[in-house]
Amino acid sequence: MKTEVAHVRDADRAMRVDFERARALMLAAVEARSSEMVPLHEAGDRVVAAILLADADIVPYARSGMDGFALRAADARGADAAPVVLPVAPTGVRAIATGAPLPEGTDCVVPIECVVDRGDSIVLRAPLRPGDHVFPPGDDAKRGEVLVRPGDAMTAGRAALLAAAGHATVRVVRRPRVAIACTSDTVVAAMLAVAVVRDGAAVVSSDSPGSSDLIVASGRDAAAFETHFAFRSVALRPAKQTGFGRLGGTPIVVLPEDPAAAFVAYRTLVRGLVRKLAGRSDPYPRAILAALDGTIRAKPERHHVIFARLANEGGVFRVTPLENQCSSLVRTAADANALIVVPPGTDDLSSGTMVPVEVVD
Repeated sequence: MKTEVAHVRDADRAMRVDFERARALMLAAVEARSSEMVPLHEAGDRVVAAILLADADIVPYARSGMDGFALRAADARGADAAPVVLPVAPTGVRAIATGAPLPEGTDCVVPIECVVDRGDSIVLRAPLRPGDHVFPPGDDAKRGEVLVRPGDAMTAGRAALLAAAGHATVRVVRRPRVAIACTSDTVVAAMLAVAVVRDGAAVVSSDSPGSSDLIVASGRDAAAFETHFAFRSVALRPAKQTGFGRLGGTPIVVLPEDPAAAFVAYRTLVRGLVRKLAGRSDPYPRAILAALDGTIRAKPERHHVIFARLANEGGVFRVTPLENQCSSLVRTAADANALIVVPPGTDDLSSGTMVPVEVVD
């Protein structure tokens, strides 16, 4: 019996990979989905699949940068030596609002607070230069300028820019289809359903796994699948029991059964798969550095992930480990807005040490 257990442990150890290797193997196994054209107003949270250029200058005319009066700079010559009085007329000085087109024949704007307004005339006490307080044509984008590139997330600001350029549709990557096979664990299933949707995927039935782009299962449910594993575990605490392989031609990830461990496995490993399938150019967002407020015991042979709270104090990020790090609980994951990711081989960390942090929310 002891010999059989030893064989199982040896086999498990042989199928274990380090954290960075796990990420590399998983990303290499998938590509972004094909693309489709969608109306611009339906492209929220999608990922751009084709480059779009400005067909013309945005905006195609010069605009006022201030509320005031549009005029010719030449007419204000000498105002620094003696006040210059100019009549307000349809063919000369004209009142103008911020953003309004610059009237023909004018080349600058004087802010209203810089003149004496007499109603039918204005008094200037300083000279002007052509272009003062004027937004030139193409101030948003020049003709031929790149507006969006493949891999860009469609944000509200990018949607506004494309609309200003006259684009009513945009080519985006199709949403990945993720089958969640965690029917015996409603806690993990609920967590995954929200997580994959927030990362740009759609949840589909696990009854026909071949119709999905990715299967995510928990340990107990994964036994129903005949999976060809690339690895069965990762040198990662608390998500060591994370496996990855293929079910037929479909990638499948097997998560730990404990909810907090499954959360860590999704955030640090599976999320990159979903984001790459969705077309993101940054599958794993870059970690930031924050000053540790507390202490952490090192794990010399594996990456160690700690639930934490991140705050910005006077322009400095500070991160505090949460007290209860038990992998079978859910409250700690709910309270955390960041994960401290400590690489192996480090010494115990004391307060004030700069540590890598992945922002959760």
